[in-house]
Amino acid sequence: MTLRQRRKPIIPVEIVRDLDAFVKVENDFKQPTTTGGTISIITFIVVICLSVIHIATFQSNTLRYDYDVDWDHDSKLKINIDITIAMSCSLIGSDVLDVTNTNPLESGKLEEEETWFELSPRQQKAFNRLQTGYKLIRQQYHAIHDLLWLSGHTIEQLPEREIKLERKPDACRLHGTLEVNKLAGNFHIILGKSFSFFGAHAHISPMGVQALNFSHRIDHLSFGLPTPGLIQPLNGDLKIANTGSQIYQYFLEVVPTDVQTSYSNVETYQYAVTEKIV
Repeated sequence: MTLRQRRKPIIPVEIVRDLDAFVKVENDFKQPTTTGGTISIITFIVVICLSVIHIATFQSNTLRYDYDVDWDHDSKLKINIDITIAMSCSLIGSDVLDVTNTNPLESGKLEEEETWFELSPRQQKAFNRLQTGYKLIRQQYHAIHDLLWLSGHTIEQLPEREIKLERKPDACRLHGTLEVNKLAGNFHIILGKSFSFFGAHAHISPMGVQALNFSHRIDHLSFGLPTPGLIQPLNGDLKIANTGSQIYQYFLEVVPTDVQTSYSNVETYQYAVTEKIV
């Protein structure tokens, strides 16, 4: 009969246990409490939730870009506008025409509201916050998926004025939604009113206007259905005219964008803008 003897471990278990650098408290000196148990459970749940969030974020960061031609030529494009001009509504008018000489104002309406160009303290605070966020976006490089949404940092509309000024309103707020064809076109805010007759288009300017001031503030300009949190390049844009003859031009290129995530599918529009002052 052959007897086999197991080889003794090179490092005894007792030595490994003695290497623990943290001093252990004997169980006899521990006093469990309800508060301590509750804190331990909450801590454990928070750790589990953070781990799950980080794993989900790590798995959802894969981006894929596909480019295709927009074959939907028959549908209309919505333009959402909220802009304030430093002149009375009786002196200015809005005008939209595309390359087919179609006036989309027949398929939508911009409301004219007499107001003050000077903002109230609460409005000014909100507008400053809007400008600060968009200034950071314009000046620094960001990946496209970082620009799509900035939830919690965008303002869809300025708050209502809490203080009404005693003087007469000196500005006109144009706001509303227009439906236009998916074609190249022009949107004008001009001196006087425009009208169409027998397929022609004309402008009537008021007589005897001395002081022109096309200073303006763009609170919101977007395309398509309203999408909360979506970055719009011209939101928060403020221009102060130095002379009455100063003209501002914005050249926009609009691109339909379909964003698909694990949670939703959003059809929206992005646009790039170039500014010119004449």
